[in-house]
Amino acid sequence: MCVHNTKDRYGIISQLFHWLMAFIIMALLVIGMGMDFIEDTSQKFQIYMLHKSFGMLILALVVGRILWRFTQVQPEHLSTHAGWERILSKLVHVFLYLGFIGMPLTGWLMTSAGQYPNSFFGLFNVPDLIGKDQDMFRLMRRLHDVFGLCLLAAVGLHFAGAMKHAFVDRDSTINRMVPSVMASFAHIILLVIGLAFFGMIGFIMLKDKPHHERPRQSVEEIVETVRDAIPANQPVNIQAGESLRDTNWDTNWDINYETSYIEFTVPVYGTPFSGRFQEFEGSINFDPQNLEASNIDIKILTASAESGSDDRDQQMAQDVWFDAQTYPAAHFVSTRIERDNSSPQAAFIAHGDLTIRDKTHGVMLPFTLSITKDGGIEHAAAKGLLTIDRLQYGVGQGQWTETDVVGKDVQVTIAVDATR
Repeated sequence: MCVHNTKDRYGIISQLFHWLMAFIIMALLVIGMGMDFIEDTSQKFQIYMLHKSFGMLILALVVGRILWRFTQVQPEHLSTHAGWERILSKLVHVFLYLGFIGMPLTGWLMTSAGQYPNSFFGLFNVPDLIGKDQDMFRLMRRLHDVFGLCLLAAVGLHFAGAMKHAFVDRDSTINRMVPSVMASFAHIILLVIGLAFFGMIGFIMLKDKPHHERPRQSVEEIVETVRDAIPANQPVNIQAGESLRDTNWDTNWDINYETSYIEFTVPVYGTPFSGRFQEFEGSINFDPQNLEASNIDIKILTASAESGSDDRDQQMAQDVWFDAQTYPAAHFVSTRIERDNSSPQAAFIAHGDLTIRDKTHGVMLPFTLSITKDGGIEHAAAKGLLTIDRLQYGVGQGQWTETDVVGKDVQVTIAVDATR
């Protein structure tokens, strides 16, 4: 058994690269195409993590295979190979290598842009190639699908060519890529594996989407769906077609929603991802010299959570998380506000009740405040940081009460820019 290639056959290293990559690629294509048929459970998250780990392994293997190829002689074509077969073989191999590189690379970029965890078999975290970018995430997702279909077509042509050489031409093409001890029955094994692979792919492509699969929606579509489902007597006082900002609030500060935000950060497999609630409204009656008369009342439309991934945003609105159709708004109302004398800045603590879903708990929201005047108009900039336990509010039902995938502590950052 020769380690290096010869002019007649491939060496054991080239064979290992070929078959290891072949079986991993086939598994990744089957799992990737069948992912939509798996319910959104923690097991699905684990399958995704393995999918990404094997994708990273393929990228490493293809680099190693290319480097090894440059150090080896390549077996010559058999005299029975027609000219068109030689040209088609080269084209198929070009598309195979494009798929080997393009699929894991677009998956890596998609994971980075979507701020998803990317752990290599739990050994270490793969660094992000780019920062969070929702448009890039969507583009890389589409390209990942395109590369997947191209790779599937290339694998099909490669398999068809191998079967032609084995059963029509009856030449030794396949035997050059398998150990000598398997030469006599390798074509039968490959035929069975190939038929099983393409049978599963065909089954997946023809199968109807399961009932739990929901159409992907933008944040705006999710919000509109939730609004339409809100009963008229809903205590948060949002009517179908209305915005939270249509509510008549008693306030002496007008919130600038272009520069204000409510951001959340949650760890998934130890890697934090962040998002923002795109729609919130409230009243702020605040006077640093009269804290007893000051109060804060904020409502947040939970369906407006946007994290840079349409799938993740849609999942957060589902009943196991925010259950946005049943509980459309989270609500914070202060009970008292006091100065934070432990801080050298103009700092305060808002004590109040936070309601998410059907759970209400007392919280303390520390925040800093800066008030400036410009042409007689007062501007206020406040920033607060709050850490809550999502499990106390029932965010994450069933198996999602476990914290090995999604952590329980959620960090909420509130930044408010307002004008009196």
